[in-house]
Amino acid sequence: MNPNLMGNLARIGWSLYGLSMVTPNTELTSVGAFMAPAAFSYGFAFLIGARSLAAVLIGSALILGVLSNFTLFIRLPRWLLILSITAPWAPFIAFVQFQRKSHVDWKEILLAFPFFYLWALGIALIQGVRLAERRGGRPGIQRIDTT
Repeated sequence: MNPNLMGNLARIGWSLYGLSMVTPNTELTSVGAFMAPAAFSYGFAFLIGARSLAAVLIGSALILGVLSNFTLFIRLPRWLLILSITAPWAPFIAFVQFQRKSHVDWKEILLAFPFFYLWALGIALIQGVRLAERRGGRPGIQRIDTT
């Protein structure tokens, strides 16, 4: 892969991730950075008070989404990189399902948190670059050219 392309994609990913932290919701009442603690809190509340499989799944999805933030700062095995690319979508799907029951318009639901898309795309680009850089070999194993 082209190292310049990979570097640019990683920089775009970090920029989107950073931008997501200061992007407000559509009501201008909060920014992305304040959503992680709220999601973590709601996730534990769902798990602690779980009386159904749906509550366990929603709580787990919220916590998994928040933990995906930390995956950006540690070296991960390939399978966890893939999981961290998909993890941000878990709380979003949980939120959409939760809101769907309240008969809120789909457009409102999808547009309510613009920072989400920046956040999820930023994480996907950052981790996708890391995944692409590992292609062709396992992490920690050097290939020796014998020709």
